[in-house]
Amino acid sequence: MSQPSEEERLSDFMLFRSLDEKEAGKLNEFVEEVDLLAGERICDEGDPGDALYIVRDGSVEIRKKGKDGAELVIATLGKFAILGEMSLITDSPRSASAVALELTRVYKIRKSVFHQMLKSDSLPAYKICYAMARVLAHRLEQIDAKMVKLMEIHAESEAVKEMQVLQTKLASENPILDDLEGELF
Repeated sequence: MSQPSEEERLSDFMLFRSLDEKEAGKLNEFVEEVDLLAGERICDEGDPGDALYIVRDGSVEIRKKGKDGAELVIATLGKFAILGEMSLITDSPRSASAVALELTRVYKIRKSVFHQMLKSDSLPAYKICYAMARVLAHRLEQIDAKMVKLMEIHAESEAVKEMQVLQTKLASENPILDDLEGELF
């Protein structure tokens, strides 16, 4: 593992676009570069979430275990994609596995390093948090749209009724906010 080279600017990545040159240079000290072979696993569903990854080159498949234990492909991510961002925010285990589909280079930011940046009142860390919130909000919008389509197609099924109950529950509870109380601030 090494740090990104001088010619590879972190500001090329959406997550870091709001950083000025000095902030990006400082962040560069904390970013690890990891090269993966095709089929190499970045993380496994259920593992502790210890880092965020950004795809520099190559592609990564996101997989989730089905009821029978077989892995189902839920997404394929390419250059500039972000994965594992929830691990910087929550203490939950990995919600999915990530596997390199080809020779792939990722940038890695460890959770411990990121939390140190937040505790030191680092403006770049807060800018990254804002960018991550935007990524998560966009993903939630996509999931909501897919849920609506499924609900329209299968309006009377038990699965749809369960999704409606879950949606109501998620809208009314804020377990993450309870977990964060006093944690960083």
